[in-house]
Amino acid sequence: SVNTLILLTSSATMHWALQSIKRGNVFGLRAGLLLTFLMGVCFLSTQIFEYARIGFNTTEGGFATIFFCLTGLHGAHVFVGLSLLLFMTIRAFRGHFSADQHHGVEIAGIYWHFVDVMWIIVFMTVYVL
Repeated sequence: SVNTLILLTSSATMHWALQSIKRGNVFGLRAGLLLTFLMGVCFLSTQIFEYARIGFNTTEGGFATIFFCLTGLHGAHVFVGLSLLLFMTIRAFRGHFSADQHHGVEIAGIYWHFVDVMWIIVFMTVYVL
C-alpha cells in the first residue's frame, strides 16, 4: 500500500513538472522531474527489498509464479521509466526545455502515467484479490 501511494504521488509530481514547463516555469519542471525520479527509485528499492524478504519463490506454486512475473514485469517497466526520467531530468538541468519545446518531458510523462496505471492493476490483482 505504501508503494502504491509513492507511485501515485509520483504521477502527481510528473504532472506538476509537465504543467510547469508548459507555463515556462523551469524550476517547477526540474523539481517535479527530480521528485518523480526519486519516488520511482524509492518504489523500485522497496520492491527489491520485498523480493528479498517475501519468503517464497517461483517454485512454490502458481501464485508465487504469477506474483513474480507480474511484479517483475512491472519493475522492468519502472526501470525503463526511471531511465527516461533520468535523461529528461539531466536535459532539464541543462536547459533543453521551454514552454514551446517540451515534447520529451511529455512523452516521458505519458509513459510514467502508464506505469502508474499498470501498477494499480498489478496491485489489485496480486495484493488485494
